[in-house]
Amino acid sequence: MSDSSKSSTLFHEVDQARKAFIQAIVRLNSAISSITGLAIDPNHLAEVVADYFNDVDFDYFTELLYRKVEEDWHIIRIATEDRFLLRKEPDNAAAKSAVDALAYCLETLENLNRQPDRVETTGSGRMSFLRQGKTILEYDKIDFENGNETIRARIQKSFKGLCNKGATEPIQSALRKLPGLGSIVADHEREQPLGDESWLIIRTPNNYACHLRNMLQDRFKIPVKLNQAQELLAKFIGVASWQHLVANTGKDLCLEGPFMLLDDENNIVEARYFRRQEDSIWAFAKEMEQIGETEPFFSGPLWRHFLFLAENRDYGITTNKPSVVLPKDRYVSDASRLLNGSGDTAVAVQRYLGVGDEPGKRFLDRLKRDGIPEDRIIFAGRHVYWIELDGISQFETLRGQPIISSLHDDDSQYISATVFKSSFRKDEETDQYLLYYDYSHKDRVHKKAFTQAEVDAIQSIADINIDLY
Repeated sequence: MSDSSKSSTLFHEVDQARKAFIQAIVRLNSAISSITGLAIDPNHLAEVVADYFNDVDFDYFTELLYRKVEEDWHIIRIATEDRFLLRKEPDNAAAKSAVDALAYCLETLENLNRQPDRVETTGSGRMSFLRQGKTILEYDKIDFENGNETIRARIQKSFKGLCNKGATEPIQSALRKLPGLGSIVADHEREQPLGDESWLIIRTPNNYACHLRNMLQDRFKIPVKLNQAQELLAKFIGVASWQHLVANTGKDLCLEGPFMLLDDENNIVEARYFRRQEDSIWAFAKEMEQIGETEPFFSGPLWRHFLFLAENRDYGITTNKPSVVLPKDRYVSDASRLLNGSGDTAVAVQRYLGVGDEPGKRFLDRLKRDGIPEDRIIFAGRHVYWIELDGISQFETLRGQPIISSLHDDDSQYISATVFKSSFRKDEETDQYLLYYDYSHKDRVHKKAFTQAEVDAIQSIADINIDLY
């Protein structure tokens, strides 16, 4: 799929989501009127609902209603030195399948231009990507710990209807009822637990009903009973009744993505995995109870969840919520083919990544997979450049503009810039050219020096012209 067609699909999805939200508001408003006899301005209702419910909440209900079996969850571990290059990912990410996990790894390695020199697999489902003997990326199948329904119910009751809106004291009070957390405090110095966006601490259908009831009381002064709020929530989500909404709650499924407890003692990190946040909070509380004499704290948000932390010079214990990856379709297709093919999977992945190939061949194979025509590709020394007439710049700030991009076997030397912002400037001392890629900004200059022939070759690609100074 081209970038322009992806943009069209995205706008279509946004438009569909907007229509679905409007329909949900109409259903909710009608149900409120039916139960209370009161009329609310639909525009005002939509504004308030948008403050209390977001895409994560609708994703939760989609999973609750339609997820029948557990996903094949995998954890993805990213080497710390590369984590910062990813800009938005934590040290861990989660995937709903081995195919998604491998697809994300392939996409990440290409985006970072980090070339492994070996790929290893184990019978347990782990795949590791190594470079100079060090693992730079790997994924593994998650082994979840079983939850206890009695303990889950206890935590759900403690956090009934609590969200991040308002003061932190109710959250702190709820946490202090749990073992080991009698002295827990909010850590305002790291990240404020409060924010503009509202999200529940514990996501369950009953908590959402309490959340909706609180919204109606606080913002519209409309009191409703819990059973009425439950039916209102069902109508808002688009199902016939509360019983339809909670029909699948008896299944112990990981609906929000895995939760983690990381125990870092003397630089040795152990990870435990849970299907529900209640389970990870309880595990954290029991760790604190066992350690004793420590002051844990909570902070947030991370992926619209709170963090629970305790640390000193010998240990650090943290709950974590990995983001769930959504790799691009092309990588998903490639990963499926690699995992389902015959022969050694590690060898097949190495061949796909061009392990052992000369950089030029590896780069050319990658660009062919991306659908870049060969007549828009130019080799210049150890660099390869290509032009996309309808591209997306490195930070996706501009779409549909001609983009000049590069690859190099030294992954620090790359560029992805819009052509209309770029210009060559001649260095009189070396008789070579430097490429400025942000209106001649002195800090936006490509490391490579170009010869006249290389400049001419780049200018000759299609109808692209780069101004010379």
